[in-house]
Amino acid sequence: MVGWLLTEPTFLMEVAEVRHLFEKIPLSQRPWFPLGRLLAAHERVPEGPLCAFGDALGQLLDRWELTGLASWDLPIPQGPLMPNLLPVGALAQPRGGVRMHVPTGFPLEVDDKLHTQIAQAQRRETMRAELDASHAGTPHYVTYGRMFQLIHLERAVRSRFAIAPVGLVGRIEEAAADVLGVSLERVQRLRKVISACQRGNRASVKELRVSH
Repeated sequence: MVGWLLTEPTFLMEVAEVRHLFEKIPLSQRPWFPLGRLLAAHERVPEGPLCAFGDALGQLLDRWELTGLASWDLPIPQGPLMPNLLPVGALAQPRGGVRMHVPTGFPLEVDDKLHTQIAQAQRRETMRAELDASHAGTPHYVTYGRMFQLIHLERAVRSRFAIAPVGLVGRIEEAAADVLGVSLERVQRLRKVISACQRGNRASVKELRVSH
């Protein structure tokens, strides 16, 4: 899911907006990372930059179903809660997602179509939130996982240079191929896919198309 988020232009834009509000907070008052739901709830001062930031952070986490931000480049997705032991009204309680209750005595069969029902509910929630259809269930999650690893590796390498040396891209691609255990051609293809998605052209990428 992180790979999908880091290639979704709307998400990247909204993170940048929250970051802009964060940078308006005086240095002595800025919260530490990770930024989480508890922080968003407690930064409710009457007015000022902390208030604006707390509101925006809470909205970001709710909209994209995150528990927090480990850094500006690393969102922390909310995973399934089975069972959900959080009390009603708990600050950590997810605001979105598909909710279901299964009685302890309810008979479950392998072919009871529960998986299909959940997938349909995910698609409905995705439409309600006005997110791209590819967000529902994150099809092609293996590819998105590779994309996340590649994005993270490239950012880590580039952060070490004030000015990128000649040939850096080629070295990054070679290193990524070794780290990810894939061919150089596959790394080069993934970089093109990432670029297309971040430009808002996810639907044009054949290997990421969603079929229902």
